Amino acid sequence: MAWPGLDNLNNKKTTLTNNTGNFTLPAKIGDLLVLKAFAYQVDTLVLTKMNEQEVFMEPVTNELNQGNIITTETINLLRPKASRTTADLRIR
Repeated sequence: MAWPGLDNLNNKKTTLTNNTGNFTLPAKIGDLLVLKAFAYQVDTLVLTKMNEQEVFMEPVTNELNQGNIITTETINLLRPKASRTTADLRIR
């Protein structure tokens, strides 16, 4: 698993959080920090005070289109393609 990363856009420094979410990153009041992590929305934070803050990141959601199951029979995908029957499970 990749740990969340932080970039300071003002001084071009970057870091990763540890396994408990803590990090150290050189910054000063007014710096713009970018927070990013796999499966979470990228977020920005303007540093307004130099004390510990807790930030919650929003998960990325990917909504799939509705699928329609035509039949419940399945095909053996391990057989060579030439010996398969017509696909019996289709999602549109």
